[in-house]
Amino acid sequence: MRRVGVPARVLYRRAGLHPMTMICVPRERVEACVRGAGLAIVRIDERTDDDIVSLTIYADRSSVRL
Repeated sequence: MRRVGVPARVLYRRAGLHPMTMICVPRERVEACVRGAGLAIVRIDERTDDDIVSLTIYADRSSVRL
């Protein structure tokens, strides 16, 4: 919409759209958080593109022993 001349303020305020924010969190911290929530990590898919690493963590509550 910006390419056709819609001002940013219209997109952000009136349409409720907001720019995406990306953050970096260490893998160990994410895994600890998942386990701390009572989940078992089933699988981790890792993709690397240049210097960027992207993870998808699959977790399951039913695998956790109580």
